[in-house]
Amino acid sequence: MIQDALLALPDPTPRTVTVPGVENPVVSVLVDLSVPHLNRPLDYVLDAKTRNAKVGGLVRVNMAGGRHNGWVISRGSTTEHPGRLARIRSVVSTQPLLTDSIYELAVRLSRKYCGSIAGILAEAIPKRHARTEGSFVPNEADFPDLQIRSDVFAGTDSGKALCSRLQAGQSPRALVMGMPPSGEQGWVGQYIALVASTLASKRTALVILPTASQVKYFSTMLEQAGIDHLRMGSGLSDAQRYRAHLVCLSGGTKVVVGTRSAIWAPLSDLGLIAIWDEASDSLEGRRSPYLHARTIAVERAALAQCGLVLGGYARSVEAHMLLESGWCASVTPLREVLRSHTCINEAPTDQELEAYGPSGHMRIPPPAHKLLARGLEHGPVLIQAPREGYVPVTACVDCGSLARCQECSGPLSLSGAGMLSCNWCGKTNPNYHCPECGSARIRSRKVGARRVGEELGRAFPGVTVTVSGAARAVVEEIDAQPRLVVATPGAEPVAERGYFAAVLLDGAATAGRPELWAPTEALRRWFNAAALVRPEGRTLLLGAVDRALAGAFIRWDGPGWARREYEERKTLDLPPVNWMVAVDGGQEAVEELLAQLKESPLQLKYEVLGPLPTSNGVRALLRSHLGEHMQLMTALNGVQASRSAARKQKVRVQVSPADLWSVH
Repeated sequence: MIQDALLALPDPTPRTVTVPGVENPVVSVLVDLSVPHLNRPLDYVLDAKTRNAKVGGLVRVNMAGGRHNGWVISRGSTTEHPGRLARIRSVVSTQPLLTDSIYELAVRLSRKYCGSIAGILAEAIPKRHARTEGSFVPNEADFPDLQIRSDVFAGTDSGKALCSRLQAGQSPRALVMGMPPSGEQGWVGQYIALVASTLASKRTALVILPTASQVKYFSTMLEQAGIDHLRMGSGLSDAQRYRAHLVCLSGGTKVVVGTRSAIWAPLSDLGLIAIWDEASDSLEGRRSPYLHARTIAVERAALAQCGLVLGGYARSVEAHMLLESGWCASVTPLREVLRSHTCINEAPTDQELEAYGPSGHMRIPPPAHKLLARGLEHGPVLIQAPREGYVPVTACVDCGSLARCQECSGPLSLSGAGMLSCNWCGKTNPNYHCPECGSARIRSRKVGARRVGEELGRAFPGVTVTVSGAARAVVEEIDAQPRLVVATPGAEPVAERGYFAAVLLDGAATAGRPELWAPTEALRRWFNAAALVRPEGRTLLLGAVDRALAGAFIRWDGPGWARREYEERKTLDLPPVNWMVAVDGGQEAVEELLAQLKESPLQLKYEVLGPLPTSNGVRALLRSHLGEHMQLMTALNGVQASRSAARKQKVRVQVSPADLWSVH
């Protein structure tokens, strides 16, 4: 094996390189290529034409038969490369775009999650815009003198202490259960207080939100509080992204607010990273290594030794694990305060709906129809549908209950051949019978929101129907006039004085998706919708939802549900309680990789699940205990590098995949 041969080689001896007229002519360059065997800086040499290259700047090099940009990681006079060093072709930019801290963060994430350093930095550093760079004038901002409203945490158990510690220059870490933004004690007021407390300690603050509309809203609130800030993330042009990056590098802002990509904002003297709605799947990366903003924030907070706040109405299992480990504390509202700020949530059971006869099994049963009609007497009402199109679920034909695995309670999928298999543990269920009614008749059905607006328009003639969703157009705000608002999760408009009622459709379908985080994601979506309802209003959850999950919704108990999920994952040995890696590719390639892992000289402790067939080949799952996982990742990185150097068939590696077996 290539990696074994490399391990057997003696340590290289540094040698000094001299170039007349050039001080420190050796530069280590990370070439912008996402190739596993080149996932490290390579040494080049400068000449008189390129001697102005700076650490953190961009240069042009020859590599792999082409010309590519690269970041200068370091500059010196020695190299361990035994042969002749290639020359830098040209200096693209002397502007230091890459800071040491961001590079160190990218390296750590690359090693831990088997990703490319260059690929990670491509997300962290915006595409260069020469005209913006040429016209940019640095202007360092001052720290403002602000009034700190720590009283917005008066309704919590330890929120005031969180502000005090930030103000004192400390770096507390906390999980914050928020409340609807109405009133000063809502999460918006609390996050503004956290930012102000951080600024008081002469440190910078970074706030991450899932959607552009939330960024816009929070930005407006910051302006009203007299806090200058910079908006980053989605919706900006290439020139705007690049300018924002330069502003951060030059100290031109002390506060950054943005969507997921803003997690990389190169702020110096970072005192706080705060994420709202941390359980949102919108914060998950869409390209390898598929890093969630929460994951990046935790690693960055540890490296920068700054404060970290993860908040939301719901709470992810990953965040709860930080609490279980003692790495962070919990800040929750007092029960009586929470009740005074939130509406009443209800989730009728199938037995309760059966009292209405056949109409009780309609998509919008009589209680929902009555609630909507009552709400329309006062103002707008909200109907949340899972998505624009259709959500596939496997359910009992006779009673409609979702089909769940008898081993791990994961959602079952029905193959074209009629075989039921679990999306979590991968086991087949050939003799499945519905635990509710005993029926063996199971089918795959689809539910969705495509015609909800039209259906409600017929049910409430003369009432204005507003539809908001990514497939059409997202409506950000509506007035207080009576109307029906049909929206998909994340696209709910903010009503002027809040909604008077809300109905959440197809609850079981939302919670029954194959991803591990599906129940928590469903709870998050329901909470976010209910938070838009006035405290005196009501929210009705429909769709035969699991009673434990429905109970968490009724009680507004996101932390309790996260605790329950953690214990269940612990029992079933599912991520993130352990370390699990999905390996996808052709059968021969996956089997070859697994064989190479077995030959590793490292003392690896892991088990292999599968491989099982997928639509694009096979998938194997590698499971390791936390504390032993880094050796596994080191070996995987080595195997991937050796396979890349030998031009072997590619194999995709993903840590903690949300869909364990649902790819088949």
